[in-house]
Formats: sequence, structure tokens, C-alpha cells
Amino acid sequence: MPLRTMFLASLIWMAAVGLARAEALPCAVQGKVTLVDFTAAWCGPCKVQKPIVQALARELGDRAAVVIIDIDKDRRAKAYKVSSIPTLVFHDAAGAVRFRHTGIMGREAILAKLKEIGLPEASETPAAATPSKTGPRNTLTVY
Repeated sequence: MPLRTMFLASLIWMAAVGLARAEALPCAVQGKVTLVDFTAAWCGPCKVQKPIVQALARELGDRAAVVIIDIDKDRRAKAYKVSSIPTLVFHDAAGAVRFRHTGIMGREAILAKLKEIGLPEASETPAAATPSKTGPRNTLTVY
């Protein structure tokens, strides 16, 4: 096999492996726009970001999934190559990463980005306004 053909074949293989890894990110919820918040208990900016993300999770209800990951207790941050926190990762409904942000991000900016990547409009009937003691159904918190 000529060297040029071997080189092209290896490039195609590396691209295929890269795509497979990109699709296998562990926090995306198939069929829903997903916001992943990487945080830590000791992180000052994370303490500012946390109530914003939690309030949005309650507000969004079943229209989106929200995943909150404590990087000290869960290894999924490695799959996302998170090196600074807070980091927010936005997945579209197909599970692809569409945007990531490091640092504090305001409520309106998060909501605008979620809408940009496909957040469905709110239905005519509002979701129950009373939060449960276990948190919203659309939120997975790993602490």
C-alpha cells in the first residue's frame, strides 16, 4: 500500500474515532436540549452561578435537561476537558455540544443560548410553580 494511501486511511480513521468520542459525551440527554454545569463546592464563582442554574432548571421544566456536576466527586469533567470552573456546556437535542462558556453566565444569556440551539417554546399551560423537595424532575445533580 503506498504511503499516501496509508496516510489518508489513518486520517479517515482518526476522524471517525474523534466523531465517535464526540457523540459519546456522558451528560447529554438524548431528545432534549441539555445544559451541563461543572462546579465545585469550594469555588466562589460557582456559588454565584449555582442559584442561576437551579432557578432556570425550575423555570424550564421538561423543555430542557439540566445536569450539575461537582468535579471533585464525578469524573465526567474529563470527557469534556474542563480545566476551569464554572463551565457551562450546551448540548442540542441530538446530543452535540453546541456551545461552552467558562465563568459566570447570567440568566438571560443562558436562556438566549438555549433558545438559539433549539429550546422548545413554553406551552400555554404553566408548569407547577411549587418546587419539590428533591428538585425539578429535569435536573440531575451529582454531588
